[in-house]
Amino acid sequence: MTKKEVQTFIKERFGMDLCEFIKSKVYDEKLYDYEISQILKVSKGLVSNLRRLCGTKKADAFTRRFDEIYGGGAVDRFKALIEDPDNSLSDVARIFGFTREYARQVYEKIYGYPYASIHRKKLEARRKRQIIERARNSRQARVLNRFRERLKSLGICHTIPETSNRMVLVNGHKVILRFSSKPVMLGNKAYYKINYSKTPHLDCDFFVCICGDSGQSAHYIIPRGTMPKCTLSLSPQAGPGESKYAKFKEAWYLLGGVERAAA
Repeated sequence: MTKKEVQTFIKERFGMDLCEFIKSKVYDEKLYDYEISQILKVSKGLVSNLRRLCGTKKADAFTRRFDEIYGGGAVDRFKALIEDPDNSLSDVARIFGFTREYARQVYEKIYGYPYASIHRKKLEARRKRQIIERARNSRQARVLNRFRERLKSLGICHTIPETSNRMVLVNGHKVILRFSSKPVMLGNKAYYKINYSKTPHLDCDFFVCICGDSGQSAHYIIPRGTMPKCTLSLSPQAGPGESKYAKFKEAWYLLGGVERAAA
């Protein structure tokens, strides 16, 4: 059978052109030249020539044997496992029942480059995830989450990022959060120091200063122009006659949430 006759046969029998058929059999079905020749009922040599004319490489014998030995889809399972940042070579080897060294060889056969390159990427991915998890579990994140829940309970519209506390939008107001969890005792009163020396230049409408690290935290909603130059000392126990900031304690009405909360 000539090349032209093969092309006609493939078109009539499979509804494909020659190169489309060859690539499908080699890349999708991973058939060898002799297996394609059996389908077309031509010589293996003719199939080899046609494959080269189509610019198609030989079927990957290793991946085919791997699937035959470890079950259909074994290559895809290996890829999914080895690309998971939490899985090491030893983990994947243990799942398949071979050695760590063979897992390394399998990786290189399938991907065409050493495992060391992806290993570095996996370590970096784990490191970044740990940083994110630590940030989510930090005191700062806990305070931010409680602030978010408080706004939600008061029906105040807000846009707050998951972990950042630099600038948030509350009812259209630009708000900066600052908090202090450890008080300084003076007599029988607790004072919380709020330092905002690194942020006074930021364009905002209010500072929300949170005193305490529990569900009973006190919130001071203070207009930007009322803040001192760099450090603020707040005592949740101080009344209006003792602190000029007492009137801002739980003053959610300034953010448009409620008329006025009792101090």
